[in-house]
Amino acid sequence: MKNIWNIFRADWRRLTASVVAVVVLLGLCLVPCLYAWFNILSNWDPYGTASTSRISVAVASEDAGCEVLGLDWTANLGKARAIVGGEVGGLGKALQGNIDPNVLFAPPEQIAVQARAVLDSFGKPHTDRATTGPSHIFNLGHGISQHTPPEHVAALVETVHNYSRQLRLSA
Repeated sequence: MKNIWNIFRADWRRLTASVVAVVVLLGLCLVPCLYAWFNILSNWDPYGTASTSRISVAVASEDAGCEVLGLDWTANLGKARAIVGGEVGGLGKALQGNIDPNVLFAPPEQIAVQARAVLDSFGKPHTDRATTGPSHIFNLGHGISQHTPPEHVAALVETVHNYSRQLRLSA
């Protein structure tokens, strides 16, 4: 082991004595790192659908004991409902989600349109308390930004409450 260490130190001294060798050594170390980071950053889109557009629904668990399934805003509630047993008298799974949090930066009228679209995508709500059936917990599909205007959140909550009541009364 001592001999290996001596060989390494001798090679290191020879390499660091030459400016060209040091530049080449740094290039060999840094270029792959920079390449990897530039590649990651060029493809990173935290709120875009570029990397998730081919996923129809993300099922976190196939466990029959699951009662609530949280979905992010890229998942279609209607498709998810069909996959996890969304029929009255069926498994009665609850789906949680799934409006895009960035919608909250739109004008309140657009927020209302998007909220109603999410509620409509779930389909007819289950209202019979005597039977099991699918239910929906309205939620943001992924966190909320600290810069979200509070009045926009209030517009979302008001729309969800009012439109949900309408849907349940018509069911």
